Amino acid sequence: MSEQSHSETDSIEEIEISLRTGLNRLRFEPQLEELYQHEHALSSARHVRFAAIFGLIVYAVFGLLDYTMVGVAFSKLALVRYGLVSPVIIFCIFLLKLPRIHRYLFKILSGVLLFIASTLVGMTMISGEHITILGVLPLVMFIFTGLRLSFRQSNMVCWAIFAMTLGAGLYLQNQADLPMDFFRFVFLFALINVLGMFCAYTLERHRRKDFLQTHLLELEAQQLQALGEQLMLLSTTDSLTELANRRYFQERFDEEWRRATRDGTPISLLLLDV
Repeated sequence: MSEQSHSETDSIEEIEISLRTGLNRLRFEPQLEELYQHEHALSSARHVRFAAIFGLIVYAVFGLLDYTMVGVAFSKLALVRYGLVSPVIIFCIFLLKLPRIHRYLFKILSGVLLFIASTLVGMTMISGEHITILGVLPLVMFIFTGLRLSFRQSNMVCWAIFAMTLGAGLYLQNQADLPMDFFRFVFLFALINVLGMFCAYTLERHRRKDFLQTHLLELEAQQLQALGEQLMLLSTTDSLTELANRRYFQERFDEEWRRATRDGTPISLLLLDV
């Protein structure tokens, strides 16, 4: 068996081991993990771009909530929402069209999401109205289920947002008494994060399982093709001289005969008795 066949066999064994042990911990062997991350980023770029467009629309529509809830502070919030955050999202949507950016897709996405969340918390601080913080809930649900972030990345981002939200609440509590609704909201936020963790884990596990099964089928197909070529070589080669045998001659002769018949050209045959 050739070196390439050995490599394919090793890869198949590695994938089968990962199917048994690597799914639950959401981590493969280094080489396979690198391949998964690369292919996941490439396949997710288009999805993330459209998800960002949808998220931008929802984010803009939430400005109506600002208008109805905060009154006089709306102009300041609108400046942040439409003058700062929206242009950043639009810039990232165009940035994601560049193929060289795809390898950094989820790092960029995590940074932008933390930036958006920090501005939402900042808008709460500016307005002094805890109701404006409600915007982080759809953002968190979007992170866990709609952006194809890994389980670890989505958890890091969403619990960082939770910490920022809790910190803003404690700050406002020192400035002015907050209603109990805010602390119920914090409890709800924590509960959504826990449920989101389960969703993110399940989604990534399915993605990794599909990746392994797809590559396993590809490698097995390549292995079958290589075996077929090897069998064909054995069936058309003399084992002693390692030259083409009578079967190979007959196949080539039939092929040339059909070609000469089709083109109307003569065919010559030279026999040598050595």
